[in-house]
Amino acid sequence: MSIENKEKNPEFIKEREHALEIQKIISDSINIEKSLLSVRRSDILDERKYFIDYFYELPDDERRDLLENEFIDMKTYESTLVRFKNLTKQLREPYFARIDFTEDDFESESLYIGTNMVRDPKTNLIVVYDWRAPISNMYYECEPGRASYIAPSGKIEGDLTLKRKYVFQKGALEKYININMPSDDEFLAEILSHNASSHLKSIVETLQTEQNRIIRDYLDGISVIQGCAGSGKSSIALHKIAYIMYTFRNKIKDKEIVILSPNTLFSDYISTLLPDLGEENVIQTVQEDIINDILSDVQVDYFNRNQSIEYEMASPDDTVREVSKFKAGTEFLQIIKAYAEYLPKMIFKPEVLYLDAECYSSVSAEELGELFFEKFDKVCLFDRPEKIANYLIESRRLRTENIKEFLVENMFEMFRFTTLETIYKNIFFDKEFYSYLEEKGGFESVVAGREDLSHLSVVPTLWSDAVSMALLGMMLSDYGREKNVFYFIADEAQDLTPVFIEILKIRYGSSNMLFAGDNAQLVFSNTGDYVNELKAAAGYKPFRVYNLTSNYRSTTEIAEFAKAKCGMGNIEIRCVRSGEKPEIIPCGNDAAGSVNDYIKECTSKGYESIAVLCLTQAEADSLKPVIEYDTEKVNVTVLPVYMAKGLEFDCVAVMNCNSRMAEYDSKNGSCVLYTACTRAMHNLAVFE
Repeated sequence: MSIENKEKNPEFIKEREHALEIQKIISDSINIEKSLLSVRRSDILDERKYFIDYFYELPDDERRDLLENEFIDMKTYESTLVRFKNLTKQLREPYFARIDFTEDDFESESLYIGTNMVRDPKTNLIVVYDWRAPISNMYYECEPGRASYIAPSGKIEGDLTLKRKYVFQKGALEKYININMPSDDEFLAEILSHNASSHLKSIVETLQTEQNRIIRDYLDGISVIQGCAGSGKSSIALHKIAYIMYTFRNKIKDKEIVILSPNTLFSDYISTLLPDLGEENVIQTVQEDIINDILSDVQVDYFNRNQSIEYEMASPDDTVREVSKFKAGTEFLQIIKAYAEYLPKMIFKPEVLYLDAECYSSVSAEELGELFFEKFDKVCLFDRPEKIANYLIESRRLRTENIKEFLVENMFEMFRFTTLETIYKNIFFDKEFYSYLEEKGGFESVVAGREDLSHLSVVPTLWSDAVSMALLGMMLSDYGREKNVFYFIADEAQDLTPVFIEILKIRYGSSNMLFAGDNAQLVFSNTGDYVNELKAAAGYKPFRVYNLTSNYRSTTEIAEFAKAKCGMGNIEIRCVRSGEKPEIIPCGNDAAGSVNDYIKECTSKGYESIAVLCLTQAEADSLKPVIEYDTEKVNVTVLPVYMAKGLEFDCVAVMNCNSRMAEYDSKNGSCVLYTACTRAMHNLAVFE
């Protein structure tokens, strides 16, 4: 690898002049897009004014045409605005790489690669290629020499004679670096040595070959990234979204892409990355949003995940934790499925169904039972009355006003329970269901020596109960399906329970999916066997697993310390840089004083982001008021470990006073301490 940045170097001068030429082209393009924005905004305002002024005078078809035209103009305006924003950002760094490629039987070309494609508005020629373009793949996949890429027309072969990385500072070319691969350690270590950012950053400049292949790999079915801490799982997932939206833009015009984040803090952390990659309008959600939506019509109070974990940690009774952990496992999922099979004959008792208010004609209880249990047995339980009503109206030519509502209402009166909460809670106290499980077999560990499942009922309603209730609700009704989602991505997948995975399967069953996780970073009550649980849920769909073992976040010293401290010596992790050794600091009676001393030391070394990680929110809240730091020099965040999932900081202080985290892990089979330690990029201290 060579580094060239000398002002008198002819090659450097040539490269700087080229950069200025490209920036001039980008500036011209910005001015064009700015003019278009002004014109399109004016057109939209004129259309709206005309519509308002003549609303009552216009015929219906003209109103419809005007609304359609305005919708099209708004979409055009929005796409122009996105293009304007992207060009403005790209002016600071017009491109980050160059490859010189000589296609067989053609002359050599110098191709520049950036975050987005740039065309010369005068010639319409591409002057900067998008990193997602097929030809750009050679930068990530090929070393100088014979090379090829797959274009729409087929395989293109030739000679790759140069690969060059550029560094811009405040819009000016600072230097360039000739490389073999983006994984060259000197180049990569320099990038990774920088301080942490408050938001996840683009890694298009440093994409490793294994990461690039996952991004460009197949979309169909279910994919899983099982990666160690700091392996870039989240970044890969988000870059894959950008790649999908670029490559399949015509196919997914009216489709959505959904990202499931572990919490709202993480959602904010990744919020700026997709716009930086040139893509916006991706839907972000968290588990609570999905469950709240499914249970929106259910009047029940329940703890969210954070409230549940805090309640479990504070509870002196181990029963709460044991029950919650059981409900997060595969066996409880099977119990819910068995209950859904058992439920129809228990909940519905067919009676004579009168077809009119005067009771002149009717359907016998026997015939209604055949319709409910046989003819429409594939329909969701709570959707059957409407299907049966439609069938009767059509087959018997019923024309009475409001007859459908009359029939549906009368059939629902034959239900033993009609509220989801009551139906769910019946699982634990229904002795007949208990007998059904005994006869069915496979539930010996749950049913042995008992009369019912009341030992699994706890108050208050925990998160695991809310998730199970939501799944049962989806099994009983067709509500909650999302059929317009093209691609679904879930981060921190190790904390998805089998029950929640089943919800995702039903809700987003028509979409392709990517799950990113690490079974060594288990925080919430769960089995941790998410890869096999996802495989079981995949069914007939294609299923693939990618394993990543390179840590690009932490130093070797931090990674090895975390493994040794948490008894995870069997985990394979490769780090690309070294640094300071982590410390174990006795905190004694003055924990706050010891942490403040640590913060001062880190600040003096130039670090800008520090996390103080506690086991619970209560501990974090008690520590926050006594933490002291210079707000102009450093940002200090005090929070529980489960809220820090997926985040990274320059320095991390882990509050393991009296071995609280280690004790919690040993009791619950979780990995809180390991997760806390692996948030650190450069410096780690564990306070005991």
